[in-house]
Formats: sequence, C-alpha cells, structure tokens
Amino acid sequence: MDRPSLRAALDAGLEAPLSLLVAPVGAGKSVLLAQWAATLGAMPVAWVDITGGDADPIEFTDRLIDALRAAVPSLALPGVPVASVVGRLGEPFLHELADCLAEAGALVVVFDDLHHLGGTEVLADLWRLVDLLPPGIHFVFSSRVDLRLGWSGLRLRHGLVELRQRELAFDSDVAAEVIRRIGGVEVASEALAAVMERTEGWAAGVQLTALGLRHHSDPDQLVEAIAETDRLVVDYLGEEVMDRLPDERLRALVRLAVPDELTGPLVSEVARVPDGAGLLEALERESMFLAPVPGQPGVYRFHRLFRDLLTYRLRAGNPALERELLLRTAAWHRRDGDRDAAVECLLRAHAWDQVLDELLAAGRDVYEAVRTPRLARWLGAVPADARAKRPVSDVLRGIAEGMAGHAATCIDVLGGALASDGLGEGERQAALAYRAVCVQFLPDAEFFVAAAERALAELAAFPDAQTPDLLGLTARPYLEMVAWVALGRARFFQGDLDAARVALRTGLQTDAADYLPYRVHALGSLALVDAFAGHLLEAESLAEEAVAIGRDVTTPGHPAPADAFLARSVIAAQRGAHASAAADLAEGWRCATANNRTQLQWIAHLIAEAIALDGDAPAAQTPPGPPPSVVDRALRSLRAQSGGAGTRFGLFGGRPLGAPPAAAPEPLLEPLTARECEILVYLPTRLTVAEVGARCFVSSNTVKTHLAHIYRKLGVATRDEAIRRAYELDLLDPGEIVHAG
Repeated sequence: MDRPSLRAALDAGLEAPLSLLVAPVGAGKSVLLAQWAATLGAMPVAWVDITGGDADPIEFTDRLIDALRAAVPSLALPGVPVASVVGRLGEPFLHELADCLAEAGALVVVFDDLHHLGGTEVLADLWRLVDLLPPGIHFVFSSRVDLRLGWSGLRLRHGLVELRQRELAFDSDVAAEVIRRIGGVEVASEALAAVMERTEGWAAGVQLTALGLRHHSDPDQLVEAIAETDRLVVDYLGEEVMDRLPDERLRALVRLAVPDELTGPLVSEVARVPDGAGLLEALERESMFLAPVPGQPGVYRFHRLFRDLLTYRLRAGNPALERELLLRTAAWHRRDGDRDAAVECLLRAHAWDQVLDELLAAGRDVYEAVRTPRLARWLGAVPADARAKRPVSDVLRGIAEGMAGHAATCIDVLGGALASDGLGEGERQAALAYRAVCVQFLPDAEFFVAAAERALAELAAFPDAQTPDLLGLTARPYLEMVAWVALGRARFFQGDLDAARVALRTGLQTDAADYLPYRVHALGSLALVDAFAGHLLEAESLAEEAVAIGRDVTTPGHPAPADAFLARSVIAAQRGAHASAAADLAEGWRCATANNRTQLQWIAHLIAEAIALDGDAPAAQTPPGPPPSVVDRALRSLRAQSGGAGTRFGLFGGRPLGAPPAAAPEPLLEPLTARECEILVYLPTRLTVAEVGARCFVSSNTVKTHLAHIYRKLGVATRDEAIRRAYELDLLDPGEIVHAG
C-alpha cells in the first residue's frame, strides 16, 4: 500500500541530518522506507539492516561501508577500524567517514532495526556521527524502541521528522485494502471493525489476518475466533497461516527458518527442493513475509516475526532437525567460499569441534584484513571445556585478542594457557612470544622486557621444538622476530634507546623480516627510536620505507604503520616543519587508536605538546593510564623549559627526547660566515648537495666546501650531528628553516 502522506513527511525531513521512525515490530517501518526510497529518483540510498552482531564495531563498520559502497560505488571510503577494548568506532573513524561522505553529494542512509544496538558504544558513536554529517547526507533511524538519545536538540535545530506507531498504524480504509489485496476478499464493516480493534491498525496483524482469510470461506467466523484470543494475535494467525499450507510447502518453509539470508541454491540445499529460486519467487509473490535484501540481487530474508514463528515450529516438531540443518547450511557456505557464514552456523549448532577446525585452519589473511576481532569473538564463544580439549586453541585465541587490541584479555588467556599442562614446548614458545607483543597496549615496560626475554630464552633453549601453525605466523622465525621487536619496544618505553635499537635491528635480521606487514612494524619502531635519539636521517629513511611498504601491503585502517607515522612527526617537528608534523601526528594517532595502543597514544600526546598542538585535537587529550618512562621524562623536560606550557622540538636544542637537560653549550671559537649560515638552514631539509647548490646558485663542490667548514667549526662529522649542534647554539630557528618542495 502506497502511503503518500507518510512519504511526504519523510521528504520534508531531507534537509535535516536525521529522521526517526519508532514503532513496534511489524508496524510497517521497513516497507514504508523501501517505498519512500523508490521515489527518490537519482538520490542514492544505502540500507543497513542492523543485527545483534553489529554491537561489534568491526561487524558494524564492515556492513556500513559495504552498504555505502553499494549505494555510491565511486565514493572513497575509510578502512574498517580495529575494535578497541571499549567496543567503540572511535573519533578518528567518525571524522574520516564524515569527510568521505562530504564527497557523496546527496545520500540517504537507512539504519533499520537500530534497537539491536540499544545501550552499546556503537550506537553512541553513531549518534555522534549525526552531529558530524556534511550537508546533503541524511540518516534515517528505524527502531522498535525509543533509544532515548536526546532528540530534543535536533527537534529545535532542524525540525526533526518523527514517525511513530500512531502515524504508521493503518486506518480502516488502508486495512480493508490490504485485506482485499492479500486475502482476496471484501470484508464487511463489522468484521473490519473487529480486526481494527484487535490489531489497532498494526500492519503485521492486518497482514497476517489477510493471509488467514485466504483459507476461510466465511471471514466473519475467523474474526470471531480472533476476538477470543490473546491480543498477541500473531501466534494464532501464524498457526492459521501455516496450518493451511500444503505439507510440502510447510516443510520447506520450516526448514528455511535456519539460514539468515536465502538464495536460490541455498534454498535448494536446505529445503530439499529442486528449484530454490522458483520457491523464493513464489513466496515473495504470495506475500509470505519475504523481502529482498537491499543491494544484493537474488538474496532474500524472512520478516523476523515470521521467521520466529517458523523457528518455533521447527523446534517443536523436530528438535534435532535444527542442528542438522545448521550443519548442512554451514557445509554449503563452506563450499561457496563464505567461511564467516559457515562458522556462524556451526556456532549456533554448538558444533565446537568443527568450529575449532575452521578457526585453527585460518591463515594470514585474517590478520592482514584486520579480521582478528571477529576471530577472537568466535573463539570466545566456544565453551572453555571444549577449548581445553585442544589447548592450542587458547593460544590462537590469545594471539587474536592481542591483535584485536584486547591486550588484557590476551595476557589473561595466554597466561592461563601457559599455566596449564596441556601445551607442548613449541606452543609455549608461541604463547610467550605473542604475550610480549602487548607491550604497546599496556603500561609496565619492565613486565614486557621480562616477557620478551623469557620468550627468547625458551626459543634458544629448545631450538628443535615443533611450533604450531596459527594464522601462518607462529613458525620459529616469526616468534623470534616478534619477541625481539617486543623487547626493543619495551626498552624504548623504558627510555633505553641504545638497547632498544640493538633489539629492533636484531629482529629485522631474522628470516621473518621478509614478511612485509611485520617489517612495517619493526621499521617503524626503529625509526621512532632513532627519531627520539636525534638520528634524523636514519629515522627518516626507516620511516619512509615503513610507510611505503604499509601502503602496498596493509589494508586501510591497519595499525601497523602507527610507529612510522609518529616517527615522521618527530622528525618534522625537530626540523621545524610543524604543519607536516601535525599531519603525520594525526595519521599516527589514528593508527595507534585503531586498536587501542595506549603507549603509542602517549607518544602522540608528547608530540602534540611539543608542537603546541591545539588543545581540542584528539592527540592533545591525555591518554588513559600512566605514561611510559620515555614519555614521562620528555614531558617533564618540556614543561620545565616552557613554564608548564607546551613548546616546540626546536627548543630541545636537538637533544634526544627524554634526555636530561644539557649544560649550556660552549660557544664557537670560530663563528660561521654569512654564506655558511645560508647553507646551514638547508641541512634539516631533504635537499641533496646538488639541490642546495641550485638554490644558492653555486656549484656542488662549493656547497661541499662550505659544509666541510661548517662541520669543522661545529666540531661534528655528520649532517645530523651538525643539525643538533646548530640547535644547541641557537643557530637554527625553526621558523627560518628552508623546506624542500
């Protein structure tokens, strides 16, 4: 039934960022929105059907981005963020998504069944996103319950369009037309009044009534029977509808309660019918509560209320059949290449051994595509006694939890596995190495130094131990690399830059250093150490390599390049390029917060204070927990020099970050000439000798001569040493440095 007045109300709300539909199940919210979307012409519509699984930030953003991409294929969209321990989408993702949506022009995004997110952090972030929406982007929230998000502000500012049950309820004329179209009969006014009294215009009740009327020769008798039942007429009418179906059709429908979504081939497999696509077409034609899934041609789903009725019938008739059908559906999804859907079915079937078989066979793609949060959730859903029969599954769970940013859970799970007697020596080595990896997530660098050293000691003591194959990342070379890198990071956070550099370089010399995503991590960490130590050219080369590799081998939103971007920010700030420092800082902070690397967030916070970043910037906010020692020392130094306010790296005099204040430098015995001072300001740039010569209109040999004189007068041997010495002597002003480009 077309309802022009309701469509007109939705049209009127397009100028505002949000419209709201709140009504009980079966009120016709989805139908109305689908009809309205069909009238919007060229304006694209992205449709997101919310499920309980969307409380997981990864699940939600995965589906949201898919819906947006289906609606506007040309739109550049952000990568999926890695879930944090607090289950949020996070400010970086929200701002990046809002910026991307600004390029879409006009776009409607429908969030159907939003009540599934009630009380979650994902809903809070989605509500925050409404405030960030650019002009032309319109959200529609459709929910069975009022989510109490504080609509009053939008009512005042934008004239929020709200449609609730009283607006959506059918009146007598609409109800009569629905019954005529679906039931094929004209209903007398007395019978219609009885239907309206019991259904109160509730769309699903009217529709189910019409379906029941198909099989009654006297509609008044059915209405009289309805009047004697509970007000929840759906149960009775559901039975009436299904009991009137032919046995073959009823058996097929009951079996189809199991899959979440239906396609022709899957229907043939589960319902055991030769023409699954034909059955779906017939069900849609007969108004059997089947709806196409937006943006997925050939894919359907049942109205949830009707599916609930089918599920009840399935369980009442043959309790064991549901599990059999879930296993059959899982096998079909596995053959179709959809491992995720297969695992979900196996979990519902409580087929724990098969779940573990699937998950233990997972490869590197799970890590590289930032899908470890999903893997961690699946493993956590397997009962502990089932995992205890295969102790290596807890090692995999701990690794997945750590990669997902759930560091505390990782430490607990791997600690429990190590305390048990079920692990072999190679499995212990894997657990020890990946436990140390949590150094970037949690404070207490001393604990992680000990954890990494213990992992390396066991790897050395048992060189022939057979390690498990988990995610393709637990062969001995990988364990050696992650343990050395973890040790280097822990030493860095302690402030021992020399020891950190040795450990990280050792990690980069292992055979696993050829695995590019891990190489990005290690190069970035080493670049950060060198940047803090003041070795800017070395740090720059390492950071550039890490960022370049990360661009090629990691998905957008992957946290691996966080260290490298922060290193580039330190380098730029040391050189006085504050705009570049702020840009790299924003990217590094985004990567660090993607999976809650709080220790790197502290590094970002230090940089923000050092370049006097605006206090409203995310990186300027104080991260949770205590800062690592290297940051604490540097912050104290900064505040001591600036009287409590932020300052700039140039005011460090080029000293390594976190080092104690240096004594006043000895003045130069022989001052620099005017020409040498001119050459000096080019040193912090990336310009080559030839490029500096071109800028100064002299030959390369002349530049080299001047550089030799500068190095001699400053008492240094390298370009980086000259930069640091020039800062100490106040010969370089960050505001006067010449930048390349």
